[in-house]
Amino acid sequence: MSRKAKIILVLVPTLILASVIGLYILLADYYKSGFSYGTWINGVYCTGKGIDEINLELKNKYETGSLKITDPDGKVSFIYPENVSVSIDFTDYLQDIKNKQNPYLWVQNLFKHVPKSSIEPDLSYDEEMLYEEIENLEFVKNNTRPDGHEVKIILTDEGYELYDDNLPRVDVSVVKEAVRTAFFTTDEVTLDESCFYVEPYTDKEMRIMDEWESVSDYFTPKLTLDMGDEKIAIDNRILSRFITLEENDCFLRNEEGDLSISDSEIRSFVDETCDRYDTYDKPRKYRAHNGKVYEIDKILYGTLLNRDAMYEYLDSAIKEGKQELYTPEYLHKAYHRGLDDIGPTYIEIDLEKQVLYYFSDGELKMEADVVTGKPSSPTPPMVCCVFSKSTDVILKGTNYASHVNYWMPIYPTAGIGLHDASWQSAFGGDRYITHGSHGCVNMKNDDISVLYDEIEVGIPVILY
Repeated sequence: MSRKAKIILVLVPTLILASVIGLYILLADYYKSGFSYGTWINGVYCTGKGIDEINLELKNKYETGSLKITDPDGKVSFIYPENVSVSIDFTDYLQDIKNKQNPYLWVQNLFKHVPKSSIEPDLSYDEEMLYEEIENLEFVKNNTRPDGHEVKIILTDEGYELYDDNLPRVDVSVVKEAVRTAFFTTDEVTLDESCFYVEPYTDKEMRIMDEWESVSDYFTPKLTLDMGDEKIAIDNRILSRFITLEENDCFLRNEEGDLSISDSEIRSFVDETCDRYDTYDKPRKYRAHNGKVYEIDKILYGTLLNRDAMYEYLDSAIKEGKQELYTPEYLHKAYHRGLDDIGPTYIEIDLEKQVLYYFSDGELKMEADVVTGKPSSPTPPMVCCVFSKSTDVILKGTNYASHVNYWMPIYPTAGIGLHDASWQSAFGGDRYITHGSHGCVNMKNDDISVLYDEIEVGIPVILY
């Protein structure tokens, strides 16, 4: 073998070995600044890539969800990452992985399985922004109150009430801790009653609450006045009128320690109630079926309550705590009971048009022409009623005695009533001017026979 061949035989392997060693060292140097061969982290291929580059890739891939907050009332709210400047960073964990890698041993990864790494980021947020989001939660805003409270008994339009503004308040610090803890550990948090607190009551406040508790049964409605169309419950609003709250937030009591009920206030309430319902012998405004309102002074019909009897009953029943429905006594009882004591069944007589109207349960049942008193003895406008019913009657007066088939007096002391008049040849119009009665309401026999059978004694009659 020639000397040249020998040189070549030695030189080529040497060059190849040098090249391999050089390439190995070159790659080792490459892996000094990047991750070693075969490195996978959180599904990202990291070989040769630096920490900053992989950190950016992992941050772009990582999703931070919103935090779902369910308050004690079951209402759901959310806090979103962008609203609290959430920051994501994998640098420390990436650096730890990188530190454990020897760049000169990268070749080992060619011949063995390299475990894929899974890491979590360092998460941070702006604490002030997070707390601001918490404080703006509707649940927190609705239950946050300044310190201090007040307990007292007050008189309102609805009667005495216990005023207590010491309502449960949200402990914002508890809510903040629950949300802060859950923000990066779970995607939802459920708040419960532990988020609330109630300020302690003072001895004075406790005494006021005990006083209220001692009278609470008194304010429970028991009695009801049956006024016909209306039922008046003797409720807190009314009962509060009968007792007095003293300056020390205690109710006035008698020597036995019982509530002192004001007789004069009960009397005043009775008078007010009777004034509203009493209509007998009081001028009234009457709205006729034609919509016109008439002022009528002569009143022979209406309601007159027995004030003394009502007072005696209420004075006793309230003090004894009776529970019942009470129908008051009447000195004069209308056909219909209620503020509107005319009711839906009545008779109207239009003296100008000379027409009688009969309504039953609000429905017009009869419209009949009549003849009323002549100008020298006019039939007066009035509110009256059918006092009685008779048949086959002789009506007597100065210079006359007339037989009628039906007689229904409406103004007995004046001898005025409804009756048939066989002597009238016509009805309605202006016949009353020349052939009017002595004050009675003359009707055709066919009309009054039907009316007589239809109506009851006591039915109101309004003449206008």
